[in-house]
Amino acid sequence: MKNIYKIDSYLKMQNSLLDALKRRLGVQSDAQLARLLGLTRTPLHQVRHGRSRLGLATRLRILDLLAYQGRTDWTSRLEVEALIAALQEAEGEDLLPPTPPQRQKRTPGPEGRLLDLVQASGGFATDADLANFLGIARESVVNARAGRTTLGPRPRLRILNHIEPFDLADLEHRLESDEALLDVLAGYIPDSQKIAIS
Repeated sequence: MKNIYKIDSYLKMQNSLLDALKRRLGVQSDAQLARLLGLTRTPLHQVRHGRSRLGLATRLRILDLLAYQGRTDWTSRLEVEALIAALQEAEGEDLLPPTPPQRQKRTPGPEGRLLDLVQASGGFATDADLANFLGIARESVVNARAGRTTLGPRPRLRILNHIEPFDLADLEHRLESDEALLDVLAGYIPDSQKIAIS
């Protein structure tokens, strides 16, 4: 019986979160809300019925819309190219020497370049040290460097915090907890700044 109550409580929290978001943004329907979040209506329907949860990228988009911590660009700041540019601006263009020919195969794209820059900037001697800083497995660093995978939002948030310090613990808490995200909704977006939906 406990599981039924947990599921019911979870559904109520998810629905409260979506309804509060609709009120704060001044939208009437889930379809309008989905459009603002860059989704189709189907994912919101799945969230409402307990078959899914809002993903980290969607939660970051919500925080963008709420101008959380005074920023409306969380999503764009976490793009690999934006992180590379910010790191080079903060540390100087010559942070890294040119990639030696034997490593060019290992570092094919922007993800590898970003990892190399973070490793040099943070003074991490090994991939294991870098992985520990990013909160991921060493294999994830190796695979991202080789172009077989990409870094998710969490390691990118840690990189952004390394470049431009902010309250990372609070932001991660808001991204993980439905209750904490609902608390953010309670205080953001005054009526005068509601987004109009066409």
